[in-house]
Order: sequence, then C-alpha cells, then structure tokens
Amino acid sequence: MKKNHQKILYLGTDLYSVGGIQRYCNYQIRAIKESKLFIKSISLNPPSNVYFRKMNNIDFHSFGPTLIGKMYYLILAFYLAVRYRPHIIVCSHINLTPVVKILKIITSAKSFLNIYGLEIWSQPKKLIIKRLHVYDSIIGDCRNILDYVSDFLSDESLYLLYDPIDEEWVENAKKNYTVPSNSKFSTADFIILTVGRLERQKGHSEVINILNNLPRTIVYQILGDGFMKEELSSLVKSLKLEDRVEFLGRVSDDELANYYQRSDLVLLISSVGKDEGEGLPMGAIEGSSFGKPIIVGNQDGSREAISMKYINGVSIDPKDSDRLRSHILKYYKEPNLKQLHGEAGRKFSKKYFGYKSFKSKLLEILLK
Repeated sequence: MKKNHQKILYLGTDLYSVGGIQRYCNYQIRAIKESKLFIKSISLNPPSNVYFRKMNNIDFHSFGPTLIGKMYYLILAFYLAVRYRPHIIVCSHINLTPVVKILKIITSAKSFLNIYGLEIWSQPKKLIIKRLHVYDSIIGDCRNILDYVSDFLSDESLYLLYDPIDEEWVENAKKNYTVPSNSKFSTADFIILTVGRLERQKGHSEVINILNNLPRTIVYQILGDGFMKEELSSLVKSLKLEDRVEFLGRVSDDELANYYQRSDLVLLISSVGKDEGEGLPMGAIEGSSFGKPIIVGNQDGSREAISMKYINGVSIDPKDSDRLRSHILKYYKEPNLKQLHGEAGRKFSKKYFGYKSFKSKLLEILLK
C-alpha cells in the first residue's frame, strides 16, 4: 500500500471548540487534508458558537455526551469503518478507547492516541494502562506526559508532537494590529495576560493576591470563561481590585491576537493535583510567538514552554508568591529585559512550534 493511499479515520470528542485540545486536533486534521490523504472525521460534540480560527470541514458529528449521542456516535464510527476500511485510526481522547477497540476488530487498522496530561493522570492508573495498551502508538503533546506513561509502555510506541503555532495567523495579526477597544486599561499600564479556560488553576488567584503589593500601573487581564469566574470575581471584589483586574471572557481570534500584542507579560502558572495540571499550554507558547516574555509553572508540561537556549521567561513553583512578585517587578522595571526575552521567545516558538514542522512530523508518525 502506497503511503499516499492510506485511509484515515479521525475520532474526536469535540472538534469544534477553541480549547487547547480542540486546536491540537484541528491542526492534525488540517495537516492530513493538506497532504491530500483520505480522511473522515467525527466529533461527539456538535458545532458550538465559538469556533477554531481555521475551522476544518468535519465530516460528521453527534449530539454530545448523552446516551443517545454516544450511541449515534458509535453507529457513525461503525458505518465509516465498514464503508471505508481505514488503514489508520487517530483517536483524540482516551475516553473513546472502547470505540477504537471495536473498530480495530473490524478493520485491523493501526491506531494512534493523542494524550495531553490531565485526562491521563486524573484517572485510575490500572484503567489508563489497560486503555493505553489498546493502541499501537501514542502521540503526546509534551515530554512531561510521555515520561508519565513511559513506565508502562515501550519507548518505541511513544511519539512527541508539540502543539503548533499558526505562523500565518501571527504574521497577519501583526500587520493588522489595533489597540483593543473594549479594555478599560490605558496604554500606560503594564498588562499581565492569562489566556485559558477558567476551569483549572492557572495562576489567576496567585496574581490577584499579590496585585496590591505591586505598583498600581501593573494590571491583569483574564481571557477565557468557566465556572471559576465567579470565585475569582469574588476574590477581586474582596481585595478591592476591580479597577486593576479585567475579565474579558471568550474573544475572537482577531481580538485574541490584539490582546497578546498589547500585553507586556503572559502568565500561566498551573499546578499538578487532582483534576489539575497542563500539558504544553497554548496560552504560553502563543504569547512567546507574539514576542512576550512568559512565566509558567514548573510542575507539569508548562516547563517545556521555557527554553534554556532562547531565554524567553521563567518557570516557578506555583505557590511561590514571592518569586512570582519578584519576576513581575523585574519585567516591569527592566523594559530591555522584557524585550530581550520576548524576542528570544519569538525565535524559540518559530523553531520548535511552527506549523510546518508539526505537519511533517505528524505525517512521519502516521505513515511510518
């Protein structure tokens, strides 16, 4: 079988939203389609109101994670497996393993699973090991998660594929930059920015808690939405920081690019624990791609957003508020350092997280 004649079935839980996992999967589908390979894709969740910046033409979707939705998803997957007889199955989430197990019996296809972090270490280890062994190969978006599963899988079955940066989006955004109009902060403010869903600890409360010990012109913007917003809003009110913290919710990709460019420092400090932790955070590497220094946590895949060669920021203990305050002040007081680390980050992200290298590496993995 010639490599360019391989048929691929792509199984996703949610291929429509704008989260990090959804973006990773969309880039994979885009890379496969651009390479003129045959691919059919299914999403368990239906289209949402907020889309990925380059929405792929997803072939089929179900109605969501209800009983009826899951049953319909299984029927769709079975139908596509029987009709097209795929040679390769790519699964976007370990919770879809029971479906993959059935399809492998029908098709004898080679199977790949994407893993990211939280969905692996938050589940019982025995269950995870059992499910991982269903697959021929595992694709991890950071070394941290591959190291975690390497204790019970052979190294030959593990592949590293970092999240990509859409260089075209970044370059176009730079050409079309406009100062965000719906922000209350002035151009004189030093803006700290965190991008991500408000569903896990990402350093929000740590920054809010130290703001009163920082100069008043240092302010904080939070992009994203989730159940933690109410808790964080209450914290802001209790500390009387309404004029220095801004909750912006979900924004379009054009707006997101403008907020990155307007910011002075991008921060995402995650912790590892029950239902906590990050793979490689998109919010951090996108910040680097826009030439901003970054501060991340040192307990999970976030560490890999920091380069030892191209010094683009720092990774710290998530609970070390003194060190966090010190580094924020350093970038605030030393604009030359801020610029130096920002420029280094741009070089680092271009070299290691570019979409072109992501595309070639993915095809190398799948067609090996």
